[in-house]
Amino acid sequence: MDAVKNKITIRDIARQCGTSISTVSRVINGSAGVEAKLKANVLSAIQECDWQSNNLRLKFSRKSKVKPYVVVVSSFRGRSPDLSAVAPVSKLCAECDFKDLYFFSCDSQTMEFCRCVNPYALILISSVGSRRIEVEKLIESGMRVLYLGHGEIEPHKGASCYVPIGEFIRYSVDLLHQMGHTKIGYFGQFGEYAHFSGANHHSPRQNDAVETLRSLIPGFNVRNDTVGDCYRNFSALHDVLRQKRITGWICGTGNMGRWFCEEAEKLGLRIPEDLSVLALSGIEIPPERISSVEAETEQLEAVLRDFLLSDPYTEQQIALRPRLRNPGRTLAPPPGSV
Repeated sequence: MDAVKNKITIRDIARQCGTSISTVSRVINGSAGVEAKLKANVLSAIQECDWQSNNLRLKFSRKSKVKPYVVVVSSFRGRSPDLSAVAPVSKLCAECDFKDLYFFSCDSQTMEFCRCVNPYALILISSVGSRRIEVEKLIESGMRVLYLGHGEIEPHKGASCYVPIGEFIRYSVDLLHQMGHTKIGYFGQFGEYAHFSGANHHSPRQNDAVETLRSLIPGFNVRNDTVGDCYRNFSALHDVLRQKRITGWICGTGNMGRWFCEEAEKLGLRIPEDLSVLALSGIEIPPERISSVEAETEQLEAVLRDFLLSDPYTEQQIALRPRLRNPGRTLAPPPGSV
């Protein structure tokens, strides 16, 4: 009998339970993410054959097990992190008994921490840039990595969940057209178009947004119908608003939608009576007073749940779908159209 016991391996346990070796390993190590029924089957199989692995009895005897880490990293450097972007991740980690850690810059220290701690999963907000090779090495070591992007993400290894800016712009233009707006403008980030003439000054996300607008709106003029915040200098925006030529505005982010409304109201313009405003919030949680186009919450949560809990996990690149939030706040037909 003892000889039979010694021949039993983790592979035998996995085969008997109809699951993977990694799932059995996670049950043995007390990791989260294994369905209760499957976990019970694995433990029952282990008990029935009296199989023992290294430190198995010690692991089962612990009353409190170490929760696996999920590390969330933002690639935005030198700016305050957007906590709202990781809210769905935090919620899901709490539900599934993960211990979540947040680091808000993708730097060498963060990468070194990941190599040392070897977290269960790594979630990168936006992109990874110069750290791509370091992240790829983590993937090769067996770590789960998900890119969660406000826009399209540069080529990479690992899974991704992103906002296709062209689709979100198209959705926004259709909404404004349905309301009767024919003159539509775009308020973009960091002074694009109105202040800088070279394409190298524009982010790919902003370029894609403006090109989509050009293709959808007859007579759309990049120089006249787009304006940027110019690093919180709103003088160019004020000049365009004083003309009262554009009645429907699309803003690049939730915060930009809020800034736009504040600056328009300083000039005595009423929203939505004089101007309709629509913010592209993507995976942000937008200001409640602004009508916005965001990623479908249910789809985003489903992607995150699949990323954290499925076993084995299949890497996917998923484009999030747009939906309208708070339609009546800052959207209305143009003046004189009713």
